[in-house]
Amino acid sequence: FSKTTRGRRTGEVVYIPGDANCDGVVNLKDPIRVNDFIATRNGGFSTTFGKLVQSMVTDCPYYVSTNKFDFMDMDENKAVEGTDATFLLDVLVGNFYFLELNAAFENNTEEKCTMGVAMGLQNSNGELPQEGLRLQMLVDIILTESGT
Repeated sequence: FSKTTRGRRTGEVVYIPGDANCDGVVNLKDPIRVNDFIATRNGGFSTTFGKLVQSMVTDCPYYVSTNKFDFMDMDENKAVEGTDATFLLDVLVGNFYFLELNAAFENNTEEKCTMGVAMGLQNSNGELPQEGLRLQMLVDIILTESGT
């Protein structure tokens, strides 16, 4: 385990989603840390390994700055459990796709409102979806009174 000093010099901790072992990199070591935490937590951190894992987790800058284990809750359901490690593994191997949506209004008048939308979809490896992938998505657009 390599402790990160990221942000400690400035007092600011920059969270990297998926970085469960706090080394500044998201890789296969992170779901392993989540599983180690779950296994040793269930045993009350009573073993030598359990105490080591507990120390590594509570020394993490993400924990130190929030006093919460949220940084290991990958699916954000307010519980650190086995599905968090599975979710992270799925992201790492490219089973999940991430959407980037950019919208811009053009040529707006009282009679007409035109909006251009650009969407990008790729997995964590930068790969596009395979041909034939069916994707369903609901996008809600909310306009303020000024129309922006």
